[in-house]
Amino acid sequence: RELGNVLDCLRTIYAALDLEAFPRQVVAGLRRVVSAPFGSFNEIDRGATRIRYVVEPVEATVPHLELAVREYQHEQPVVANYLRTGDGSPRKLSDFLSIQKLHRLGIYNENYRRTGVEYQMTFMVKSLQRPAAPTIAIALDRGRREMDFSEHDRFMLTLLRPHVMTAY
Repeated sequence: RELGNVLDCLRTIYAALDLEAFPRQVVAGLRRVVSAPFGSFNEIDRGATRIRYVVEPVEATVPHLELAVREYQHEQPVVANYLRTGDGSPRKLSDFLSIQKLHRLGIYNENYRRTGVEYQMTFMVKSLQRPAAPTIAIALDRGRREMDFSEHDRFMLTLLRPHVMTAY
């Protein structure tokens, strides 16, 4: 069953015909392999301090969230780690912060709390054609009623990450 989900995910990722469809298809495919009620594809343009994001499923989108995301993006520990180290492998919020410390951050109160995110696993996608492209972060999210992501979840995303980069 798990192998079938991985193959289905790969078909979904590689079937995206354009960059408009790609974010939603990638997140939907990854959610078939790693259970998550929702996820997002985030393009972070540091120079212009803006973020463009796509949430899958679309019903999970929270209106006017982009303003809070922009203001508090410096508090996002996975993105900060990537910008500091260049390591874009899958990371959990809990790799960097306890739940108590997370709850004290502005990004939690203005973003994660509003969207119902308690646990998140994020990895970065590098463009193989454009070295100066925006930073792309793909995040899978779980709420309070779920459990944090497992090491098996991280392993699966680590395996799929090169395929996501190739397809992109």
